[in-house]
Amino acid sequence: MKKVLSYFLAVVLIAGLFACKGSKADMVAAKWKVSDISDGKEIPAEQKEMVDKMMAEMKKTAYFDIKKDGSMEVSMMGKVSKMTWKLNEDGTKLVTKEEGKDKEESLTITEVTANKLVLTDPNGSNTKITLEK
Repeated sequence: MKKVLSYFLAVVLIAGLFACKGSKADMVAAKWKVSDISDGKEIPAEQKEMVDKMMAEMKKTAYFDIKKDGSMEVSMMGKVSKMTWKLNEDGTKLVTKEEGKDKEESLTITEVTANKLVLTDPNGSNTKITLEK
């Protein structure tokens, strides 16, 4: 009887761990602060101080608020954009559409954890946006 009870508890524990993980969409849906944006290019030494200052200011207010209902708000450089979002079929791209615009845009999800989301531009610009909670 003890073996059956132990086995049952183990199965319930394992099932609970998988249930807590959630889907990729659940992991993406959160309010994220922009912690870094880069385009892969080297910043000239004479511009580095100015770029670092701009990045520090942007990090104070920039965010992606990705909501479970499919709506999204992005704040960058003092401009707030409202849009909708979804994941593509295999969950590798964040597909967005800004209010008032017809064209969908997509960003490749290169990393997603409980506290970090990394997005890259799939169109060859090498833009990488790192978001953190």
